[in-house]
Order: sequence, then structure tokens, then C-alpha cells
Amino acid sequence: MQNDFRTGFFSRLFFIFGFILFVLILSIAIIGIFFANETNGIIGVIVGLYYSSIIDVLLAFLIITVGLGGILYFFNRQFAKLNEIAKELDDEEGCMDEEKEQK
Repeated sequence: MQNDFRTGFFSRLFFIFGFILFVLILSIAIIGIFFANETNGIIGVIVGLYYSSIIDVLLAFLIITVGLGGILYFFNRQFAKLNEIAKELDDEEGCMDEEKEQK
């Protein structure tokens, strides 16, 4: 399957990006919950992110990337099935041409 618009690559890319976003959201949430009283340093910045709307934005991007990854994976599987069907039809046509030549 050489020409499938790179749907397999892009689906994996979107799933990986979604996983990275999930880990980022989870780490911000955990740090924000356990260090809620901390206001200094990098932990204070992360706690500030937890209480801002950035979590909602990241969650929206997570849903979009995982959704696009799922759609592209579905297209990839459909292209693979169509490729198998095309190969079967090509093999059947080749057999039919050989039978005609024998007659």
C-alpha cells in the first residue's frame, strides 16, 4: 500500500501528540492538586496553570487530536481493505486473461 495519503503515519502522529497532551494535563493537574499552596518557583507557575483556563484548552486539543487520530486510523484500515480487494480483482483478471489465451 504505497499511496494511502500517509494516513497511517498521521494517525500515529496524532495519537502520540494526544498522549503527550494527556501526560501534560495529568502532570499539571497532579502538581496543582498536591502543591496548591505553593506560589514560588516552577511549581508555583504550574499551580497557576492549573487554576487558569489552560487546562480546558489543552483538554480540547487532546479531544481533537485523538479524534483526528481515530478518523485517520479508520481511513488507513479502509485503504488497506480496498488495496486487498484491488489485488484480488487484479489476480482474477489475470487468471481470466490466461484462460482466454489458452482457448
